[in-house]
Amino acid sequence: MTILLWGLPDDPPMSAVKDALDLFGASYFFLDQRQVGDTHVRFHAGQTPSGTLRSNGVALRLEEITGVYLRPHDTRRLPEVAKGGENSASWLHALSVDEMLLSWSDFSPPSCSTGPAPPRAIARNPIKPGSFALMVSTYPIR
Repeated sequence: MTILLWGLPDDPPMSAVKDALDLFGASYFFLDQRQVGDTHVRFHAGQTPSGTLRSNGVALRLEEITGVYLRPHDTRRLPEVAKGGENSASWLHALSVDEMLLSWSDFSPPSCSTGPAPPRAIARNPIKPGSFALMVSTYPIR
């Protein structure tokens, strides 16, 4: 059982969640959004959603994810993606990864998902009150 964290490692709310999960010894998979070029998602939205997430040589079955904290930023603004330019292979791949993960989060059983937020909302509300506490209390700690 694994919690999926998706976003940027230097984002203060993401760092806070990671630190808390480390403190509790929770099992999680951190998907660094900057590594989008090496991230691949396969997702099947059948009766039981299934698929695979691969990044940096590590594979995770989507069915094994029991909790999620999604905090992606605008992928098109990441230096690795922006450098390729609009409609480049890296641009289209990055948007495809975003679409697959966000679609999976709509169909998946795990709760406590936080979707992308506009930059102003991040400054006003860096972490949604209670969402982390619910995630920790809902999912077993190893």
